[in-house]
Amino acid sequence: MKTRWETLAAGENAEGGIRAELSEEMSGTVQIAGRLVWQTA
Repeated sequence: MKTRWETLAAGENAEGGIRAELSEEMSGTVQIAGRLVWQTA
């Protein structure tokens, strides 16, 4: 299931989740990075 928000207006909010299936053979940690860009009208 993909959830994507192209735009949100001022005052709006959205929720979502991230799911990843990783091999049990992997070691280390997972890092998740995101980006938020504010643009004026």
